[in-house]
Amino acid sequence: MSLVVGTNSYVTAAEADTYFSDSLNVTAWTSATTDMKEDSLVSADRILERQIWKGTKTNPVQTLQWPRTGVTDAYGNAIDPSMVPKFIKDAQCELALALLQNPALLGSSDTSSNIKRLKADTTEIEYFKPTTGARFPTQINELIGIYLSSASTVSAPEFSGDCEQSKIRDYDLTGGY
Repeated sequence: MSLVVGTNSYVTAAEADTYFSDSLNVTAWTSATTDMKEDSLVSADRILERQIWKGTKTNPVQTLQWPRTGVTDAYGNAIDPSMVPKFIKDAQCELALALLQNPALLGSSDTSSNIKRLKADTTEIEYFKPTTGARFPTQINELIGIYLSSASTVSAPEFSGDCEQSKIRDYDLTGGY
């Protein structure tokens, strides 16, 4: 299937070309064939479509998850429910490039939690070094993290207290505690 905006992509290969034109990654993107670019954009879209987003589809029968209603930005401003936001298009471009550079990214698991052992008495946490990174590269998490439903994110515990009393709270990327 070829790339069709509104069906299996938010952006065209030409729009992605423009996005990367003044980027440090311009050579990595422009060295790919148009077919490779379109395939990576479709693959990136498939990954984005599997996420659980805040809000609801603007039109229940629309093919893609965006545009959506009931979504606000980091400052509490409503996202236009008739448009696909720039951050989604940018995230698709970044993810497409990441897939071109590392096709194995599709099969990587989420290793955002690297807690190996937790000890309650005298509060001790032992971490391990993850063998792979988080599901998404950092720049993609920065673009979409706030718009993901808390069901899409992995929360991590925060520990505080002293020898007498300890507190554990969960923190997630979509809005804090």
